[in-house]
Amino acid sequence: MDTTIKTPNWLMRYLDKQLTTSQFTAKQIVDLYIPMVLDYFSIFAINILASAMVSASSQEAISAVSLVGSLGFMVTALFSAMSTGGTVLVAQAKGRGDENGLKKACGQTILLTSIMGIICTFILVAFADPIVHLLFGEANPLIVEYGITYLVLYAWSYIPFAIFNSINSCFRGMGEAKKCLVLSIIINVAHLVFSFIFINGMDMGVAGSGWSLIIARIIGAVCAVGMMFFVSAQARIGIKDLFNIKVDFLKKIFKLAMPFAVEQILFQAGVLLTNTYVSKLPDDSIAANSIALSVFNLLFIAANALMGLIMTVCGQCVGAKNYDLARHYVNSFIKFGRVVLLANVLITAPLMPLLMILYQPSATVEPVVYQLLGIGALANILLWCDGYLIPACLRSAGDAAFTTVASLASMWVARVMIGYLLTMVLGFGIYGVWLTYYIEYGIRLVIFRIRLKGNSWQKM
Repeated sequence: MDTTIKTPNWLMRYLDKQLTTSQFTAKQIVDLYIPMVLDYFSIFAINILASAMVSASSQEAISAVSLVGSLGFMVTALFSAMSTGGTVLVAQAKGRGDENGLKKACGQTILLTSIMGIICTFILVAFADPIVHLLFGEANPLIVEYGITYLVLYAWSYIPFAIFNSINSCFRGMGEAKKCLVLSIIINVAHLVFSFIFINGMDMGVAGSGWSLIIARIIGAVCAVGMMFFVSAQARIGIKDLFNIKVDFLKKIFKLAMPFAVEQILFQAGVLLTNTYVSKLPDDSIAANSIALSVFNLLFIAANALMGLIMTVCGQCVGAKNYDLARHYVNSFIKFGRVVLLANVLITAPLMPLLMILYQPSATVEPVVYQLLGIGALANILLWCDGYLIPACLRSAGDAAFTTVASLASMWVARVMIGYLLTMVLGFGIYGVWLTYYIEYGIRLVIFRIRLKGNSWQKM
């Protein structure tokens, strides 16, 4: 897939002035970025279609998938954090031209992440029933029943997804964005096809969604392994790289990954706590929140791709010991990110009626979905870039502990504590949850701007 020919000349001239440095050319960055955008878009498009199929099945089904999904994200954070640590090590090895170190980082990342995936699977499968009753026991009994079914199936998909995710992260650290795109298209198209077969064709509801996820992730894992072991020119690793345990590399991965893992787990725990009081709201509010969150991801497609780009670009700058260049790039990406988020809103707004047809919300749910998306979209444009792109740069330099503490503090103060106050105590309902985005993003902006201006993060 050619990602360069569609970039207008005038835009490339502007980007050359902003992005071409001793480490990267603007063309190289564009060639990295466009496949990442397409990657995230394919993920969103397939997920929203799959979610729409579940939503059409029943309102209880989409609510169950959404509530359990928040728990699933928390567990996924464990091995996703390991993959992120691997991405940083791979990018740094690439930046300093260390081919042997790059292969070792890939092999150890895949091994460690796969072990995490296996552990998570067996814990969740064994305790699915008590976990769902503990967290969402006050919800509609049908939602609880669907939630248990979905959680068990979702958990079994962790093992192949851990393998897929770790290899994908290694490719991202190397700057192999096109390989990431190919793998993403494979796994997401498979998920869509099997969702259609199981949900629409066989009327399996949430069980169909779970089974489609398992099969799609197995297919994705097989393709990723084949690409890493037999296709990749940069890191065609062998069995010895995978099973020859290197304690020094494992320590480095843990040092980078564990703070991020703790951050992601506690962050998702906060989301989970938020969902426990959201689950006490009327069913219409739960359904509106579920649909709005699914559609809300559309506004993050190009911006989330920037986060992936920063991990690669800044990680390689750090590997080359060029910290000022890393700071330059993150500031450039923040400016570009604000434009991207605004463009996303302008492009998405006319498409909303079509998206609502997919979800088939009731007459009382649909206006609430629009209102929630309006609240979130404005917060994104004004505050999101500083609050999330800067810590991605800091993390690529190994400044993991600080970013973890700051991120968790802002999230728990804003989304959990203030969110509960606005939603349940002051009576804002589901709107209170979304209004806390402004508070959380604002806290993150101030903290990480101050950190980036200093030099402490360069010593990590």
